[in-house]
Amino acid sequence: MPTKDSPHLEDSLLEIGTEEIPAGYILPALEFIKSFCARYLTEKQLDVQSINTYGTPRRLTVIISGVPPKSRSITETVTGPSLKAAKNEQGEWTQAARGFAQSQKVSLEQLEIKKTERGDYISAVRKQEGTRADKILAALFAELLPAIPFPKKMTWNSTRFKFARPIRSLVSLYGKKVIPLNIAGVKSTSRTRPMAHLSSEKITIAHPQKYLVTLKNHCILAEPDLRRKAVQQAADQCAQRAGGEIHPDPSLIEEIVWLVEHPVAVLGNFDPEFLKVPAEVLVTCMKKHQRFLPLYDKKGNLLPHFIAIRNGISTNQKSVQEGYEKVLNARLNDARFFFAEDLKKPLEHHIARSGEIQIHDKLGKIKDKLDRMTKTADWLCQKISADATTVQRGIQLCK
Repeated sequence: MPTKDSPHLEDSLLEIGTEEIPAGYILPALEFIKSFCARYLTEKQLDVQSINTYGTPRRLTVIISGVPPKSRSITETVTGPSLKAAKNEQGEWTQAARGFAQSQKVSLEQLEIKKTERGDYISAVRKQEGTRADKILAALFAELLPAIPFPKKMTWNSTRFKFARPIRSLVSLYGKKVIPLNIAGVKSTSRTRPMAHLSSEKITIAHPQKYLVTLKNHCILAEPDLRRKAVQQAADQCAQRAGGEIHPDPSLIEEIVWLVEHPVAVLGNFDPEFLKVPAEVLVTCMKKHQRFLPLYDKKGNLLPHFIAIRNGISTNQKSVQEGYEKVLNARLNDARFFFAEDLKKPLEHHIARSGEIQIHDKLGKIKDKLDRMTKTADWLCQKISADATTVQRGIQLCK
């Protein structure tokens, strides 16, 4: 419990508003931001209660809670020359003592005698007052942004600042006070951008403690856990309406979480004729290319329906659904065509080409590799008394 003499603790916020960042970039960036802030504040002796990060495709955020007004004061004892060297026979301070006192910015009267195993030495006690928290935070944020690692960075204006995507806004607060920053030509304020295409009016963040609820009131779920739960719930409700179910795919759900700020599920359909193509082909088109969730019946058979997670509020759902269906049908048409083309020639037909494709100057062609694999497999099959026929066929077709 804070006491009467306890310092008033405040919260601090940094939100980096950007254009859409690739989904795979965001979580590693947030992990780096948290560790960087913790390390920096520890080095600066600024003791805080917690550091939490939040992110969406258009914003990377850190909230530092329980920040004191100043960093801890530091008291340091510095040992100087020996007492014999510091005072002459008359007990007067020598030039060595004066030089030491001057270097430590203390008066001769403030020098103390320190007893050690090697004898008596003079020492100086220095007290370094704490630094204001807002100054430390300003320096922290200025150093943090260029340090955040991304697989690829880009520049977009004359400042030549590098970041994953162009920075469009900066919210930097210590309590209600704006911490001044000017990075990549963008000055910090207390206002952030709304959801894309929803409104042009900026959202004011009155205090770091109100950040999450303020965004939520504007249909932006900055907390990944809330978005993850919303994605799953919306998809499940759509599946129930279609009389189907979703097979668990945590990696796809996780990717979707980092593609949206406000997830809304859209139920779509495709031509049942496509079900004549193997389900694996259709599912690959839906998941890999469109990030759609396939639907299955109780027996695990693929249904001619899918669930898409759009970013935004539930308006113009029919138009959005038709757009998704149009794109998917084009994908499935291509898949059906290429699958049919592949079936026109047996896999054995392609073995002849293995002698045309070079792997490496010293390793030869694919055929050479297949021969080496066959030789090794024959030897292994003999050792374990296994039938090599199936193994050899697998080797010939694997490339």
